[in-house]
Amino acid sequence: MLCSSPYFPYQPGSATGSWKGSCIMPFDVAYRQWSTEPCVPSQFETTGRRPLYIHLKEYVCYDRMSIIPQDTEENGMLNAWLPPDLVYFEHGNGIEVSDPKGTLTTFYESCREGYPSKRQAPAADVIIIGKTDERQSAAWGSFRVRGRVRLSDGLVVLLWTSVSRP
Repeated sequence: MLCSSPYFPYQPGSATGSWKGSCIMPFDVAYRQWSTEPCVPSQFETTGRRPLYIHLKEYVCYDRMSIIPQDTEENGMLNAWLPPDLVYFEHGNGIEVSDPKGTLTTFYESCREGYPSKRQAPAADVIIIGKTDERQSAAWGSFRVRGRVRLSDGLVVLLWTSVSRP
């Protein structure tokens, strides 16, 4: 998913669903060096590997005028290219995203798991929302995830936020 070839572009719907395994966390400096390249290098420095048990949902916006603006260049990757303090409200058919100042309100449609449609092909933007599974949270911690897909090559940056359990 990190580096699609130009012949096989990122397909909205391909990340939606339950994932289990592990993920590799690159060092920030290494990431910044290759984040503007068309493909991820075959080897790069990492902070290590950690378990991954998560359920992801993808949401697509088709209107370029309605997409969530990108965060500032210096903070972009650290906040998954999303502005800080966004509020997400999930509906049955998608997600409404707004900011506390009231300057942004937009709607992204849900992607069906594993079923990219022809309508998803002209996507202007894709965001990903997720959370750790209940069962795995007890062992590995409870997290919420949000992120964005760089459609040009399929690079996904996810911001993990720890969720306090009562």
